Amino acid sequence: MRNQIEDAYKDFDVTEKPLIASMGISDEKTLVQTALGLAQKGSVLSYQQPILPTKSVSMHQDAPPYLPLPLGEYRLAPTVCVHVCTEEEQFHLKSLTVTLDMARKIEVSTREQAADQEWHQLRRPRITSSRFREVCLVRGEHNAESLAERILKGTRQTAEMRRGTDMEFAATKEYCRMKNVSYTSCGLVIHPDAPWLGASPDGLIFDPTAQPPFGLIGIKCPNVKNYVDCKYLKMQHGSSERELVDQFYLNIYMPKYLFVSKRP
Repeated sequence: MRNQIEDAYKDFDVTEKPLIASMGISDEKTLVQTALGLAQKGSVLSYQQPILPTKSVSMHQDAPPYLPLPLGEYRLAPTVCVHVCTEEEQFHLKSLTVTLDMARKIEVSTREQAADQEWHQLRRPRITSSRFREVCLVRGEHNAESLAERILKGTRQTAEMRRGTDMEFAATKEYCRMKNVSYTSCGLVIHPDAPWLGASPDGLIFDPTAQPPFGLIGIKCPNVKNYVDCKYLKMQHGSSERELVDQFYLNIYMPKYLFVSKRP
């Protein structure tokens, strides 16, 4: 095939040849897997569309499959908010509506989280767990409008955030080793009963000794010399406890609400 292409265009100027005639494609060169299929090693596709490693830890080979999220049997209580929305606000809320099937497909397709463009797009118009504390504590109409503007604008990743992301999987593997639990990544979870909310826990855990055996995991990698220096932990009776209004505590509380809150 290569020889046929080269022979067909051998008399053409290099600027007039189609790209395929100058790529040096050969069955003698190594092929590698990419996100779009096999490609020649060293080609543009090989380094621009690599297969991202699956972030999972399997400590229990006989573990049952993880449950699809959000769980269909869990429902959220209807809102009791008395605010009367404008037509524009109603349109915005309606644009966020998802079905259970849509929500589950979104969770699966966004498991790479920050590395996935769809994840960013779907989070932006929603209140996510990273903003949950600010929303709970905001006071005054002006402050609320300012917060809403920041949420819709999005957050630029800082060096501290990047450090935490880079260390997250190593910390997760160590946790799984210490606790003898399995782990898999989790995408953005949007509950159909509250589509203006969204949560991306750091992953799902399987612990055969727990009841129920499936749970969520939230990893934090504070840039401190010792865990006793963490501002969101306080020592009582020789053990650490979280501040109930701390941002990290509320970051975990919101996914728990979306995943396991049951309507009476």
